[in-house]
Amino acid sequence: MFCVAAQILVTKRQDVREYERQTLHLEYVPTDHGQERDAVLVTDIVFSVLFLFFVIRDYFQPPVTEEQRIVHDLCWGFLACTSIMALVLLWGRMRKGTPKQ
Repeated sequence: MFCVAAQILVTKRQDVREYERQTLHLEYVPTDHGQERDAVLVTDIVFSVLFLFFVIRDYFQPPVTEEQRIVHDLCWGFLACTSIMALVLLWGRMRKGTPKQ
């Protein structure tokens, strides 16, 4: 069963390459650095909001056990790291938008 599935994947890949060779039509379109930076920035902001939610939750319901305190401290560290990363990405995005002299 596994061999049949592997053979189907290999044959499909060969068929796609043969089609691309015959039609000179390539499906792969590389992304530029701006799109990659925006995608990473959005992901970073989502994680920042998530860790901020955890820190605010721990403010209203303080950690009781040692493990909860460790997780709370980790949330502060991750919030700091993701915030710094977001600022660096935003700074790079704004810097790229300015005209060169």
